Amino acid sequence: RRFSDLEDFEHGNFNSLNWLSGGNNPWTIENTSSSLTGKFSSRSGVIKDLQSSDLMITLEVVADDSIRFILKTSTENKADFLKFYIDGQERGSWSGETSWSRVSFAINPGIHTFKWSYQKDYNASSGSDAVWIDNIQFPPISPSLPLATLASVSSANIRSEAHTSE
Repeated sequence: RRFSDLEDFEHGNFNSLNWLSGGNNPWTIENTSSSLTGKFSSRSGVIKDLQSSDLMITLEVVADDSIRFILKTSTENKADFLKFYIDGQERGSWSGETSWSRVSFAINPGIHTFKWSYQKDYNASSGSDAVWIDNIQFPPISPSLPLATLASVSSANIRSEAHTSE
């Protein structure tokens, strides 16, 4: 594996890859300092009821493989969720008080948009009212996908997902 296939947020910012953050408040980098996460992890933005905080990236996957990452939630159980999407299709959903856990999702070659979204329901909060992701192991990706293509694909996904959520 190439180092660039791993996003561990240890640079303390989102500059290592072409990340887009959306929703009502962007994701941040937080000092979590644990043996599992290293010094930094990505944390959902602070949001209110009926809001979301999204982190997205579009990449060209060049081989059959999986995307793997660790996650932690501190949310209202069965009400406020971390949801993971591939190309707009929900692939995983977590809520409540969870410790760091590893997950993996199969992915085929092609241009894909990966989105992590923290979504709150209409009332109440619990725990830290946040979710975290870290150590994202991407499948083999092409380093040559033009930035203009990434921007147009990601913009289209943002528009279509915004339209369908109304």
